[in-house]
Amino acid sequence: MRCGPPAVVLDKLAAAIKHVVESSEFEKKADEQGGSVVCMSQSVPGTFTDAELERWGKIIKTAKISAE
Repeated sequence: MRCGPPAVVLDKLAAAIKHVVESSEFEKKADEQGGSVVCMSQSVPGTFTDAELERWGKIIKTAKISAE
């Protein structure tokens, strides 16, 4: 059984966020604060995070980095 909000709610939320993130006002504010605007589809953040965890995990193991 799937947990969380219904897909229709997630789709509506994603569309609203995309509308804001792609606005010139938001892009200008992000630029003023040294940020950049990247709008991803709903599936991309999880894929991106998984890839980064794998990448940095290898670097940490190779460099033998540990938490203090």
